[in-house]
Amino acid sequence: MRTIAVILTCFNRRDTTLACLDRLQNQTAVAEELGGHEASPAASLEIFLVDDGSTDGTAEAVRSSHPDVNIIEGTGDLFWNRGMHLAWSTAIESGGFDHYFLLNDDTILFTDALEQLIRAAEHPERGSKDVGIAVGATTDPETGEFTYGGYVRASKWNPMKLRHRMLSETDQIDTMNCNAVLVPSAVVDTIGQMDPTYHHSWGDIDLGYRASKAGFTLSVPSVPIGHCEPNPKGTDGHHNIDLSLRERVTFINSIRGLNKSDWLHLVRQHGGPVWPVVWASPYINLFVTWGRQKLGRS
Repeated sequence: MRTIAVILTCFNRRDTTLACLDRLQNQTAVAEELGGHEASPAASLEIFLVDDGSTDGTAEAVRSSHPDVNIIEGTGDLFWNRGMHLAWSTAIESGGFDHYFLLNDDTILFTDALEQLIRAAEHPERGSKDVGIAVGATTDPETGEFTYGGYVRASKWNPMKLRHRMLSETDQIDTMNCNAVLVPSAVVDTIGQMDPTYHHSWGDIDLGYRASKAGFTLSVPSVPIGHCEPNPKGTDGHHNIDLSLRERVTFINSIRGLNKSDWLHLVRQHGGPVWPVVWASPYINLFVTWGRQKLGRS
């Protein structure tokens, strides 16, 4: 039986977090052997949840409805990546897990999600490694459209210009969103976990690139594994016509935007020989977009 540590972080969305945990603990992989009819389960779960200073009663509600969850108190300023890093560190310190399941608390899993991810992790699409990372694709619950999953580079010179790989495609995945991702312990032993340098965004993109560079295949199950609504993109502030140029620059440099220090760290790690140009490209885009909008209104 596989042992799986589930890694989550949350902040002030109690009902969303509870719905995620409800569906997580209703997985077929926890109920029966994969591909068979054995009585013993294919996996056992231990859940590690960072509550980063929620004031809406999230921690109390989780303790009441899911008493087996390990709740770790955050500092209140961890944001997504550092919250995930803390939860993952706690799980690693506990030891003995075969896989780590990285899950966003706004992802509502289908009942066979973990089953699909285990198969993908233990039987990668390609590559010489025995195991790989399984990247679950999610869809919008209202429209059914693809929302999150694996990324393929869309530019030869700019590794930060990415597009999602649709489920019908077979291009090799370069990196990923970590909305629902299963990471075998062999991967963690080789490349480590989330880089705590990043505050909110970019930790999953960095992790995916590090895994790819180490020779691990990122595989996507052929069917969606759950629903997740698309979040507003933090770097889209440069398109907002209601913001001044100063406000757009402030926004893009904020933690929920690019976060200038995190963005610099990311492109220095993965931007290649032209990383200064990669670093400058979203700022150039911001000024060009602002200029075009200003001319269009004049």
